[in-house]
Amino acid sequence: MAPPTTRSQGGPSSSLQQSSPAPKETIEVQENEPEEEGEESDSPKGKEKELTIDDKLHTLITELQAVKRENARLARQQRSSTLPLFGANQSRENTVPPPAYHGMPEVKGYKPTPPKPYDGTTDVEGFLVQARLHLKFYENSLTEDYQKVMAIFQLLAGKVLSWSEPIMNDYLVNYPDQSSDLTNYVFGNYEHFEERMRALFGDSDREQHAVEQLHLLQQTN
Repeated sequence: MAPPTTRSQGGPSSSLQQSSPAPKETIEVQENEPEEEGEESDSPKGKEKELTIDDKLHTLITELQAVKRENARLARQQRSSTLPLFGANQSRENTVPPPAYHGMPEVKGYKPTPPKPYDGTTDVEGFLVQARLHLKFYENSLTEDYQKVMAIFQLLAGKVLSWSEPIMNDYLVNYPDQSSDLTNYVFGNYEHFEERMRALFGDSDREQHAVEQLHLLQQTN
């Protein structure tokens, strides 16, 4: 009778010792897996594609700098395209000649009268004043000195025209490489043109006449 009692007591006790830890291990594995997944979803790796405020500001600044560089390039290109280069010796590409001068543009409500052609028989100072008034009206379109000189050259006649025609032709054909110093001087600055006009067609005794008139006024008073 002793042997059966020993098997019945030993069998269940050994099976309980082997089977009792297994469910605990299985439960622990099942409970830990969701926690690991949750930790992975909350990790910084899932947020790498989101831009911070600093990143957005840096991107915006970069775009603005690119726009500024493009605007500066276009401004330089526009300035270079307005330089006067004509004739067979033209050395710059994409250069256009100055706008053609067609007289007075149509302005609603007012149409100024251009100066009469100057032939050198009247006071040159009066003509130069009228010429400046004429250019003032077109200051938005005639912005360069060479454009102003060209516009007034078309208002010259007689001996003054005979003086100006060779200069104009030299500028149109030979500028800038082979044009004369006089041509470059006259077209380089509108005040230079006025200076030559006064020297050639002005009253050489104008200052002396002014002194004499002032002296006469002092005597009469």
